[in-house]
Order: sequence, then C-alpha cells, then structure tokens
Amino acid sequence: MEYHQNQNVGMMPVKDNKVLAIVALILSILCCNIISIVLAIIAVVKSNDATKYQLRGLEAQAELSGRRAGLFAWLSIGLMALGVILQFVWLFVMGGMEVYQQMLQNMQ
Repeated sequence: MEYHQNQNVGMMPVKDNKVLAIVALILSILCCNIISIVLAIIAVVKSNDATKYQLRGLEAQAELSGRRAGLFAWLSIGLMALGVILQFVWLFVMGGMEVYQQMLQNMQ
C-alpha cells in the first residue's frame, strides 16, 4: 500500500462556497425554477473544482473557482427570489387568490 505525502500541509484553505451552492440547489429545486437550478448545478461543479485545485496545490485556480461558485450560487438565489416576487406581483395584479381559484375551477 502506497502512502502519498500531502504537499498541502500548512496551506490556507480556499473558500469553495460548497454549502452555499448546495443550499441554492435545494431551494431552486423546491421552487421549480429551471434556470436557477442550472446556475446552482454550475455552482456545485465550480465548488468541486475549487477543492480539486486546492488538493493539487493550484491556489490561484482554486480561489478563482471558489469565487465563481459563490457568484453562480448567489445568481441562482437572486433569480429564484426574483421569480417568487414576480409570482406574487402577478397574483396581486390578476385580482388576488379568489380570481386565481376561479381560473383553476374554470380550467377543470
């Protein structure tokens, strides 16, 4: 069995934004926003890239991937929040919940 010496001992950990990316993905799935889901998946992939680059000792690339993961995660969350706000505005403009329920009954 071979043991490889860890060359990254003493290096500062890179902020990979993995938790933020996963939270953005879960919230996007719950809100059923396709574009937000795609952005969250990209954030998770970039977060994993940051971890891989750090393990290889490529600090600059790891930092860049970590920042991009955060950017895509925040874009996903922002787009999802915008979608929810627009849905409430649409509901208010259309006349409220009563009109919406009446539309649903007419469709049945």
